[in-house]
Amino acid sequence: MGRGLRPQAVDGTFHIATLAVDSAFAYRDTDDRELFLRLLGRVRETYDWFVDSFVLMGTHYHLIVRTPRLTLSEGMQNLNGTYAQFFNQRYRRRGHLFGRRFSSVPILTERHLLAAHRYVAMNPVRAGLCERPGDWRWGSFRALAGLAPVPAFLTPSALELFDVPPAAAGVAFARFVEATTGGDPAFESLLAKKAGV
Repeated sequence: MGRGLRPQAVDGTFHIATLAVDSAFAYRDTDDRELFLRLLGRVRETYDWFVDSFVLMGTHYHLIVRTPRLTLSEGMQNLNGTYAQFFNQRYRRRGHLFGRRFSSVPILTERHLLAAHRYVAMNPVRAGLCERPGDWRWGSFRALAGLAPVPAFLTPSALELFDVPPAAAGVAFARFVEATTGGDPAFESLLAKKAGV
């Protein structure tokens, strides 16, 4: 039986995840991660994507992207395929680097978008790689929270989700991400507001 069509949409927003084959490491050092981010920047430009969030883990990565055109599958094939070629050449390996097709979940509401941003930013914390998301260098949290420069390929549109002056948006984003879902009134209030409750 054939695989189903990958969901795509003009002006679509997607939470994307890709896992290396057999949970192998997709990034072995800083050079690998920097190369991947350069390729992501090239794909963003070539396929007219907006990259709103990212995190590179060891065995996988997450992205939140907006696609003004129907370029999601083509762009992902380019990104994963080109990176795998470089990786295989560098480490003298053969075969697939990414084991399955990438996962892409359409994001249809602001509430879902906020939750996806939080999920991406907290990924290294949940994996035990750091204590706070600001400690992890290989994600967009530091840039969005105002702790590091914004990479050229990153669109900081997540900051527009907060009803605060632009100068305070990074702090609001960081507070939102680091809040516990069940205990922080600001977190619950923002989600309720975005859900129209």
